[in-house]
Formats: sequence, structure tokens, C-alpha cells
Amino acid sequence: MAIIDVTNLSRSFGKSRILKDVSLRVDEGSVYGLAGLNGAGKTTLIRVLLGLIRRSGGGVSVCGFDPWRHEPAFYRMVGVALESDGFYGNLGVRDNLRFFAEAKGIPWGDAERYFGEYWGGTDIYESKRKVKYLSRGQRVRCGLARAFLGWPKVYFLDEPTVSLDFRAYEHFKAMVLEAKSRGTAVLISSHQLGVIDDLCDRAGLLAGGRVEEVERPGGTAFSEAIISKYGGI
Repeated sequence: MAIIDVTNLSRSFGKSRILKDVSLRVDEGSVYGLAGLNGAGKTTLIRVLLGLIRRSGGGVSVCGFDPWRHEPAFYRMVGVALESDGFYGNLGVRDNLRFFAEAKGIPWGDAERYFGEYWGGTDIYESKRKVKYLSRGQRVRCGLARAFLGWPKVYFLDEPTVSLDFRAYEHFKAMVLEAKSRGTAVLISSHQLGVIDDLCDRAGLLAGGRVEEVERPGGTAFSEAIISKYGGI
């Protein structure tokens, strides 16, 4: 069943048409990788799918919702990690998670058990520092901890591995695979083609305002197919 279903989506800024008739489908229990050059419109597409900006045309369904309607039930089904993390810098990691758990209607006891089970022993679990004093990589991990909180039905992860060290990256992979095993849909936007090779069942390249599915002849890696066909991204 399709969790993300996009048909002929377009988005313009003034006279500049960034997205042109984008069609995309991501089913439950799958991970989709979205690649593209800087400025291709990957973040714009994700923001439209989250209802943060209005589409200019076309149809969008995420978990059966039109994101632009801004229904509270929709946001309870979505896990998000964007470059702008939206954390309260003067609060610690736990206090930030408590705030977002309450916003999603997740009891703090449940959120605390999740944090201990899946993030126990990590630097952010042990940290007592305010978020504004954490390193870039630690803040990225805080964003991922929040994204997976409550195990929502669909994930939008925009460049989620930026600044992660090798240990944090392996943990991220484990979290994505756990989410997939729970029947969720995961959309990962990344310039790092190795991430798409590691985790994704399908991939698409956003170029010229459209998403073209990446085929892998002979079982080649997505990265090989993209570089071979498009000369790198």
C-alpha cells in the first residue's frame, strides 16, 4: 500500500518552476532514496510533502492525508529530520524530547523507555548539556532521536547522515532498518550515494524538476547506475 503518493506535483517560486510534474510512490515497509544536485529541489519537495509550503499543482497523499490541510493527526504519523532542527537551545536533550513527545501525544514514560532502549549508551543519552552547546553531529543525532520517537508511519529524512561519525552512522542504519521492519515508509534525501546503496529498496534522481526512477541493470548499485547514466550528481 502506498504511504506517499505524489502525482504530477509542481511548485513554482515566482517565474521559476522548481518542481515539474513530479510523480512518486513509496509503499509501506520500504526505503526510498532521493538523489539530486544542489538546488534540484529535494528539500522543496520534502517541504511540500510535509505541508510546510503549498504546492502549485498536482496531487499529494501522505498516510491518506493532504499535508496542506495541517491536520494534527497527520503530524502524529510523521517522523522528520531536516537541516533546521528546531530544537530549543537552552534546554537539554531530554527536555527537548519531552516537549516534542507531548506535542505528539506520547506519554513521557513511553518516550523515556524508547530513548533508553534505542539510544542508551550514546553520547546524547548521557549528555547533560544544553542543546546549543552540542556538536553538529550530536545535534543531528538528537534530530534523529526525535524523528523515530513513537515509531510513526512515515519518515522524511533530509541529509540525515551529515556530520555523523562511523559509529553514529551504523546506529542510524539500525534505526532505519528497525523502522522498515515495522512496516513504515522512509524517504531519505541524500547526496551521499553510499547511504542510498546501504539502505534503499528504490531510488530516484530529481533533475530538471522531475523524478526519474533509477534502474539497476544486472543488480548494480544505485550509485553505479546514477554515475553511469547521469555522469554523477
